[in-house]
Amino acid sequence: MTIPKQFSSTLFILFSFISFSQEAQNQYFKSVLDKEKVRIMEQERSILKEKIKGVNRQYSNDEISLKEADSLKMLFAEKSVKIIETRILERESELLENKNTEPIEDPELIRKKEVITKFRTREKKHYLSSDIVVAIGLNHLMDPNQNKITFDYDFIRSFYVELGWSWKTNIIPRSDFLNIRYGFSFQLNSITTKDNHYFVSNNNVVSLRPIKPLENNDRAKLNYSNFVFPVHLEFGSRKTKLHKYTENRSTVHYYYNPNSIIIGAGIYGGFKINEVQKIKNDYGGSFDLKEDLNVNNLVFGFSGYISLPKFITFYGKIDLTPIFTEQTTQLHNIAVGMRFGI
Repeated sequence: MTIPKQFSSTLFILFSFISFSQEAQNQYFKSVLDKEKVRIMEQERSILKEKIKGVNRQYSNDEISLKEADSLKMLFAEKSVKIIETRILERESELLENKNTEPIEDPELIRKKEVITKFRTREKKHYLSSDIVVAIGLNHLMDPNQNKITFDYDFIRSFYVELGWSWKTNIIPRSDFLNIRYGFSFQLNSITTKDNHYFVSNNNVVSLRPIKPLENNDRAKLNYSNFVFPVHLEFGSRKTKLHKYTENRSTVHYYYNPNSIIIGAGIYGGFKINEVQKIKNDYGGSFDLKEDLNVNNLVFGFSGYISLPKFITFYGKIDLTPIFTEQTTQLHNIAVGMRFGI
């Protein structure tokens, strides 16, 4: 009976593979055993070194003679050699047992895994931090129906200020890449007219009217403040975690990278606190108008920021609610400026 060539070729490949696998396992077993020998020898040498130091101290203090000191050193060295041999044989026997039952794993790798596992059970998955938020900028008004910015207002004299408190926590466990930032803020908005105009409410409809007389170069400044609750998704962080694992302990170090770029986008919503319109002129004159202009009691909108290296953060927001509840032209406030986190 002849054996087919294909079958014999398959048997040859199979036996070659088994032989190669056995050789690879033997090589790995030898490398693990060599590492264990080095580890055992280093441990015993360290113990022997301490014993010899003790003998030298006794000799220096005239507690024993030179001959006794040499005799003790020789005795300790012989015991150390025997202990090394015994420990290596025991460890080799253990590895051989494991070799026949389950795959051998490097003991050093096992210790590192145990340290990492033990540390991660204690490590927090989410981190919470807080900041004082300060933002300043300039306001402008936009008519969304005509999809254009109106220039009936003094851009340079119309400012925006925000002061608040925010919390930040990471969304992805043990990662600072994606965070959620939330809190509360006090917003002060100021809109300044030009060409001697001021806001007038006629039958609850707000419009701009000329200020008379015109010779004082008067202008109106509408100030209104809101209390809002912003929520932002934040990508990136300047706080970076660096893990360090050792045999006896594990630590996490935090350091700041000022060159990181951070991007945030989100929404805000809140309510009006106060509103007042002032009439001013170039001579320092100023008085308040008590007329109710029907400034929206509720406000919500979109906001975002991008923080470039060296902590320079550009900020912008747009109110989705118009400034006035009733007006001839739907005006929405847009603000651009700088944002700071302290």
